[in-house]
Amino acid sequence: AYYRRSQLTIPAIPLSEPYDLPQPLEQLSGRAELTLLVGEDGAVDTVITKESTFPPEYYNQLEVFFSKMKFQPGMVDGRPEKSRFEIEVSTTYKPEIIESRTLVEEPPRP
Repeated sequence: AYYRRSQLTIPAIPLSEPYDLPQPLEQLSGRAELTLLVGEDGAVDTVITKESTFPPEYYNQLEVFFSKMKFQPGMVDGRPEKSRFEIEVSTTYKPEIIESRTLVEEPPRP
């Protein structure tokens, strides 16, 4: 069983931050709630998508991405224990307008 944060003496602490989401996710707007199951060694054993507004075909990419995180394991009375780490991911995609032109046709000259 994986301890909840409230059951730990010291919660699991990320040692690495996920910096760049997979390219397709950067071009979407969405939100996901994930649970990372962190082992006694600090590696992510499993990623569970609890809720997501991303298209289902992107769930696996999120799970693979966050499974690579490393943690200082959660502790109970000085012993490393398996624990749950809740995380929320949200992206807002705003396409950039590089250049905008308005083309106006000139009326034909007589």
